[in-house]
Amino acid sequence: YHIDTAHDRERLLIACEAADRISEAQERIVKDGTFVTSPQGLKAHPALKLEQDSRVILLRSLRELGVDTVDVSEARLPSRWRGK
Repeated sequence: YHIDTAHDRERLLIACEAADRISEAQERIVKDGTFVTSPQGLKAHPALKLEQDSRVILLRSLRELGVDTVDVSEARLPSRWRGK
């Protein structure tokens, strides 16, 4: 991949920041659980929305950079999904 323009570098930065937010949200969800108690009762953890929104931003940024051009059938599955 070639990241030659300022626009592409900005897209890459946005993708990296989104990936960081996803990790932070996931860590918080693991720590607190998927549901949290509020004064109104049990509700979905607010970090779930952050994780979802950040995934959309990450995927859009990668697509705009052309990173998702590899055919999924050619992609190698992580070892945990290959039964190892």
